[in-house]
This record gives sequence, structure tokens and C-alpha cells, in this order.
Amino acid sequence: MRGGGRATLCGPSSGRRLDVETLSTRTSGLNKVFSLMVQTPRPGERVTLSVLSRQLRGYRPLDRLTEDQRILVAARGEQMHVPAGHILVDPERNEGRSYFLLRGALTTMNASGELVTVDAQDSHAVIDSAALQGPIRTLSDCQVLQIETGKLNRLLREAPGVRDGDELQVTASEDPLYAVLTTIHGHLQSNRLQLPSLPDVAWRVRRVADQENSTADDIARVINADPAMAAKLVKAGNSAVFRGFSETTVLRDVIVRLGLDTTRQLVTVFALRELFHTDKPLLLRAMDRLWEHTREVAALSWALARAIPGINPEEAMLAGLLHGIGAIPVIQYAERFPSLCADEVELAAAVEALQGEVGGAILRHWGFSESVCETAEQAGQWLFDTGSDEPRLVDVVLIAQMHALISQQKGGELPVFSDVPAFGRLGALTPEKSLRVLLAAREQIESVKLILSGQPELESE
Repeated sequence: MRGGGRATLCGPSSGRRLDVETLSTRTSGLNKVFSLMVQTPRPGERVTLSVLSRQLRGYRPLDRLTEDQRILVAARGEQMHVPAGHILVDPERNEGRSYFLLRGALTTMNASGELVTVDAQDSHAVIDSAALQGPIRTLSDCQVLQIETGKLNRLLREAPGVRDGDELQVTASEDPLYAVLTTIHGHLQSNRLQLPSLPDVAWRVRRVADQENSTADDIARVINADPAMAAKLVKAGNSAVFRGFSETTVLRDVIVRLGLDTTRQLVTVFALRELFHTDKPLLLRAMDRLWEHTREVAALSWALARAIPGINPEEAMLAGLLHGIGAIPVIQYAERFPSLCADEVELAAAVEALQGEVGGAILRHWGFSESVCETAEQAGQWLFDTGSDEPRLVDVVLIAQMHALISQQKGGELPVFSDVPAFGRLGALTPEKSLRVLLAAREQIESVKLILSGQPELESE
């Protein structure tokens, strides 16, 4: 039995029409490819849940769902960037997945041997891989949303709030991921999301440092009002990473040595540590893992930036620390849903789905530059392409993230380094050289990590 109706797709080479079937809840074993009319993203760019939800509304049977339920469908899927010339679906391998085409064009052969092209501008076309003679290939660079067809069908049948056309009240016990996604997304869209505040001392230092005639004395007066922050800055100024020819315990002298810009970045970095906190023991592990990862990425970003002309190492360090800032409210919101607190897999799915959009909102709320906001919004989007010839902070932080995951033995699903656009903008810093740079700077990287944690440095042998 066919489900959902039929659509038509034109094959450009033959002019013949190929009948293609829309999604059926009875075909979970087949690979299917959908085309959606969406705002064209840059290559590799994360498309936000809001954009995906709006576009999914135009496709039956997803138009039966509420916006919140389409957000869940989008969150359960995986956004992928597939270069031109690659096989997206091979009919010989029955993987049971559905692919929503967000950008680019695909080509394949129908049962009659005719060339068929699916373009992202075609409305709601779907190819049933069982009717194909050959694989579906990417004709150009493509952005797709991938989701297991069986999982998609289960969501369509069991999504809270839609049964026989009647809307029901969703509860956290039915689907904790659904609950936290819809709560956070709804608050974000209505400007009611409780965004963390930039710690006061960091805000005041950044405000004074941004003034045209500010001096080291002005900055010192602000920092001295927070003795703990003053001690951390003095300790950092006397570390092997920043120290001059002699040590000093005078805050003003440390600020002069570091410079106003580096001082501002370091104060912000030190102040951010207090945000990585939760009162729920079940969530402490997730928050601690987040802190350890962001601290590692920050230190690696600093080391890489020192080898890249035009990138400020301290700004790269701060961007590395901020790239995962959007995960903090997600973890904190999870405190309201005990079943989500106890499910690390679902919590990780919620963080992955929301941290980019939430992170961008936080950093804009704090007044950071678009280049820093971009590092949070595109965190983990390995194939993101800025379209610029010059290296940007997002390039440095993406490469640092990759190296951090490899060092944690979590790099199994990373793309080949040569396929990562960020490397193409780092000049002489090839994948091999970036590894050598980080290995050579290992001791300094460990020192930076200790500085970020406010701990004393290890003595060199």
C-alpha cells in the first residue's frame, strides 16, 4: 500500500518524467532521498533546528506534526556534507536510511536506464532506491539531513501530540529528549531562554579595556576588586607561557607585560570556569567532561594560532574555550527532567542538537564578535567552509577540536584531514605540520591547561 501520495521529478538529460513515491510508513527497510526547499547554507554549515523545522513542514506526512515534533525529527537526524562525486546511496547496500537534500544536486539511473537528477530546488521529490539501476551520486557538493527510516517512521507514529489527528499534551516521561528540545527551543525563539551572564569581573574588564584611553592602572583597579582573579592573573603572568625575564607580584606590571588585549582575554577565560557548574550529581560528569574538552581545545587553539599569521593566540584560546558554551544551558535545563539526567546518550543528543544555536545566542548576548560567535555555531561541523581565502578563528578551533578528539581516542568518525576545508586556509600548516606543531608545544599546552584551571605549573625537568 502506498502512503503519502506521489510526486514528479524531471530528468534533465532525457526530458522524461520519473514517478517517485513520497514517504510511506511501511517502507522502513528502504533508502530514500528527499529534496527540500531551504535557505541555501554555506558548504558544511550547520542548519539550525528552526530552519529545518520550517522546511520539513512542507513535506507530507511531516506536515501533520507540530513545529516541536518536527524539531525532534531534525534533532534525531545527522547533518552531513557530501563532496561532489561521492556515492550517497548504494542500492546494493540496504541501509534503511532517509536523506533530506538541503543543498546541491544528486544524479542516478532509473529502472529504464534514464539519467535522473534531483536538485535541492525540486520540491519534495523522493527516490525509492529499490527502483534504481545504480547508486545515487552527488553531482555537486551536497548538504543532507540523514535519519534512519525506521526511526523516522517511529517518530511519525509515536511522536507525542499527534495520534489520529488529535493533539495531546506532551510529558517528559513520554520522551525526555523531546521535552528538553521543545522547552529550550521555545524559550530561545521567544527570547525567554535563561542565558548565563558573563561573570561580572570579566564584563567590567572588557568594558574598561574597550575604552579608547584605558591604561594598565585602570584595568588593575577593576581586577584588584576581585582578589582571586588578581591572583590568577599574576600567576599566569609569571608562567613559562607569558613570563618575561623576571617574576613580578605587582598586578599592574603583569598587565603591562601581557598587554591590555591579552589581559582582557585571560580574565574572561578565568571567569568562565565558574559557569561550568551544576547542582545535580547526575549531571556533574557531563559538565566535567565538557570543561575538560573545552580546556583542551582552548590550549590546542592557542598553540596552533601561534603558527598562523594573522590569528591572535589568546583570542584563539578564548574562542576555543567558548566553542562549547551552548552546552551549559542545555545541561542545566536537563536538571528539570530526571529521566534525561540519567540517560547520557539522550543528553548528548540534546547537547548536539542545540549547542550551536544556543551558543551563538549567548555570545551575541555577551557582545562578542561574529568571528567568535561563529566558532560556537559551527562547532563540530568539520566540513564547514567559510568561503574566505584567509584563516579565521573558526578554522583554528575546528582543527583544534579534531586534534582534541584524536588525543582522547574519539576520532573514529572524523573525516580525512585532507577533506577538511579549514586546512586549506591555514597556509603552510598542513595536517602533518599541525601535528608536529602540537607535539613540539606539548609542554606549553599542558602549561596553558593548568593556567586555565588556575593551578600551579609543573616544574620543567
